[in-house]
Amino acid sequence: MPVDPDLLLLSTLPNAISLKDFVVLLDLDNQMNIPPNPQANLDGQYSEEQRFHHAIIVLRRIDMEQNGHDEYTKAKLAAYYLPQLVEKFLGPLPIHDADPEAAEDLLLKNAYMVMLQSLAGSPYMVKYLKSSYPIAGPGKRLLSVVARRLVLVGPRWNRMMEDHPKSKEFKDAAVIVLPFLGTCLMALRYVDGEPPKLDLNAKDGQDLSVLLHVWWMRFPDDPVGTISELICHNLGEYFEYEEALRLGAYQEPPKIECALPSCQRQDNLRFCKRCHNVKYCSAQHQKIHWYCEDGSEGLPHELVCFSTQY
Repeated sequence: MPVDPDLLLLSTLPNAISLKDFVVLLDLDNQMNIPPNPQANLDGQYSEEQRFHHAIIVLRRIDMEQNGHDEYTKAKLAAYYLPQLVEKFLGPLPIHDADPEAAEDLLLKNAYMVMLQSLAGSPYMVKYLKSSYPIAGPGKRLLSVVARRLVLVGPRWNRMMEDHPKSKEFKDAAVIVLPFLGTCLMALRYVDGEPPKLDLNAKDGQDLSVLLHVWWMRFPDDPVGTISELICHNLGEYFEYEEALRLGAYQEPPKIECALPSCQRQDNLRFCKRCHNVKYCSAQHQKIHWYCEDGSEGLPHELVCFSTQY
């Protein structure tokens, strides 16, 4: 029986994935001078297609980790390397495939999209997208670029999702792109209190709305359909805001409370001065949350608190 190469790679990875493993895999500048992990079977010498599949496998490994190590690694990756990830995604990939359709697919089916999707729910992502610092400038066009690339490849992906040997491959790719777009749109809507704006011309906006509606109707019980529906209800300039409210897809943002899980105070809150991602009602509660090692107050904030350049 042939050996599954993904499972083989998974079995060779160390028990704990380090930040250095991501830096090598994604060909990022090692600005923190992190020492290499000799246990990791990652050498950085990949085609973009290989890098895409390896990124998925490495994330599977890190999601298996416990004691907060997965959240720590992802938070640190977002804090220190999110600007580089975005620049890598937006920049030209070294694609040598003679097949123009395969080259187009790699605009979204790449390791950087995989990593951005894994960080979409991080408070560092919202902080980056809202930042006015120059280093976060590329983030202002990130969601629009993702949307335009989806308009470009989406119709062919839609055809490939039909009765085709690679239908699952293209569904899986869509389930990477759509959650990233949907999560970021909802997060920005919560922060701004209104539907976010994408820099799309009228034709691209219409094509995107048609594509998402097709997937919504075609795959109602599949992540492709449910996430397409969510995005439809959170793109204000292309979909009726009142219709989204009527259908209940858009919920009012949750009330901001003290980040200490046992405290629900909502007044006189101040940002953590280091990460600016969470708020506390007092220095005492911040200290309790910072050092909480017994798990009674969730993950210690110390593990996911980093200063950033954005």
